[in-house]
Amino acid sequence: MAGDQRHLHDPAAAEKFARALGLMVGGHHPFVGDWQVKGLYAYRSGKYKGQAYFGTGGSESDRLKDTYDPIKPGESNQKYRPWNRDDPKIPEDIRQKLIRLEDRSSTRMNQTSQPTRNLSDSGGGLDGHYFSFKTGGNPNDIVDRFEARQDGNRVTYYRNGPVGSKSRVNSATANPMESYSISGSTLHGPVTGTIKPNGDIEYSHGYTSRKEGETTSSMSATHIFQIGWYRIEYADGSLIERVRVHQDNNHQARNEFIATGDLTGDVKWYVEGNTVKVPKFGGTGIIQADGNITWVDGNKAIFERSSGEPSTETSSSGMLQGEIALKSVHGKYLNATPEGRAEWDDDIAHVGEYFRVEQLQNGKIALKGAFDMYVSAQLDGSVEINRREALEWEEFTVEYRRNDVVCLKSCHGKYLSAQPDGTAEWNRDHAPRGGW
Repeated sequence: MAGDQRHLHDPAAAEKFARALGLMVGGHHPFVGDWQVKGLYAYRSGKYKGQAYFGTGGSESDRLKDTYDPIKPGESNQKYRPWNRDDPKIPEDIRQKLIRLEDRSSTRMNQTSQPTRNLSDSGGGLDGHYFSFKTGGNPNDIVDRFEARQDGNRVTYYRNGPVGSKSRVNSATANPMESYSISGSTLHGPVTGTIKPNGDIEYSHGYTSRKEGETTSSMSATHIFQIGWYRIEYADGSLIERVRVHQDNNHQARNEFIATGDLTGDVKWYVEGNTVKVPKFGGTGIIQADGNITWVDGNKAIFERSSGEPSTETSSSGMLQGEIALKSVHGKYLNATPEGRAEWDDDIAHVGEYFRVEQLQNGKIALKGAFDMYVSAQLDGSVEINRREALEWEEFTVEYRRNDVVCLKSCHGKYLSAQPDGTAEWNRDHAPRGGW
């Protein structure tokens, strides 16, 4: 998107920009509101066809994301970003108007600017893989990855998932997303970027992109393959399952490992240098310097921690921390099912029996299960593990009894109990030692 980029942040500028494209500003609803999509977007079909809206909710990074919502696929496919000529959902007439606007804006800027570094004639000076982080922040705190492909005075960013995908891009399957026009050392698109002498790109919304080194086997060092727990994710970061990678040295080759997951069971992984091969699914992954694995299909395995026995580890302040498994007085572990149920029915702590402890500012904790859902205490005493965020019913007080024995108390004043039949309930007014 060329020229003044205020239409991405300023509703008034967004309204003017939408009108320039021939779009109706609002219609069935006000133009500006806390809508489901952040920033400027428009409808290409449905009852809102031809209408533009400006959403104020969500985070800053949501402003540049695709409008697709897996929860409402039909409705979200009607929406597009009118400022992104490479959005596959943008109507062709809007695309052509956008190109004309960008070309006019680029011409005006070329007439007035004095670039310090001109890449618009270099053909492919910006080509390559990049990772992004907050400007002035730690480059290891990566918030996005993309591949840049330059064509003359334009550069387009390609990804295997939405904005915010952190896996290295697989060039063969990447899709075009946001596009920028190049004017000297300045990029004009969804935001404005400045190309620094070292090759970094600093953006007006507070982020920096830096070119990555190549990952061919001839150039990269061998990274250490980690044994322990991995979070298997889709390219967009959503959870597939958690697996525990381990090895039986008595019965396996040195490069053969077993990944045990709730969904896939026992699957053999073979490690050769920086490559992980999974013959059962025909998969191949590359081990990254941080221990994570990126798969050729865009998915990833995020290393979480070394494997070990379940624990109720406490910090120096006495607070429960880390990833724990909860074992009842009946010798059974609390299990989170994919359907959101909670049961005390497992003799061994597997993937579904681990919960991540999140410390809250009020001194309480929240527990996040293996399927990225929070444990919740219902008014009727039932236990559910199906909440996407931790609110009052998902906050618990920890009471320590002895060594690694704890009790959990809900906001309703009830303690978590384990019944002999495996039922989990928030139904006790007190927690006697040695009981429930």
